[in-house]
Amino acid sequence: MTEFNFIRQKEYIGRNCIEQLANTLKIYKEKRIFIATGKKSFISSGAQDILKRILKNDKTFIFNDFTPNPSFEEALKGLDFFRKNKCNLILAIGGGSVIDLAKSINALQAYPGYEKEIILGKKKIK
Repeated sequence: MTEFNFIRQKEYIGRNCIEQLANTLKIYKEKRIFIATGKKSFISSGAQDILKRILKNDKTFIFNDFTPNPSFEEALKGLDFFRKNKCNLILAIGGGSVIDLAKSINALQAYPGYEKEIILGKKKIK
C-alpha cells in the first residue's frame, strides 16, 4: 500500500486570525512553506508584513500566478512550484480562489501521477 503525504488542514477565519498562525506553526520542524495568495490583497491587507514577522525564520515560497476560479493548468503550475521548492506546508492567504487553489495543490501533491484522474473525478482522494 502506498502512503500519501496529505497535509492536515486547519483554518483560521476572521479579524487578526493570521496572528494565531505562529502558535500552530511551532509544531512543525524544517518548514518550507508554500503560500498561495491573491495578487494584490496579500499586500494591501497587511498580511505580507505580518507574515514576514511571523515566518522570519522559515523558508517561504509565494505563489500567486493564477486567475480567479483557477484552471487545472494553473493548479499544475502551482503543484510544480510546490514540488520544485520541496515545500512541506501550504498556507492560503485570501479568498475563495486562493483557498480552492491551495486545496487542489494539497490533494494533487498527495497523489503523484494521478493529477488528471483526480481533477476529472476518476480517482477519489481520502
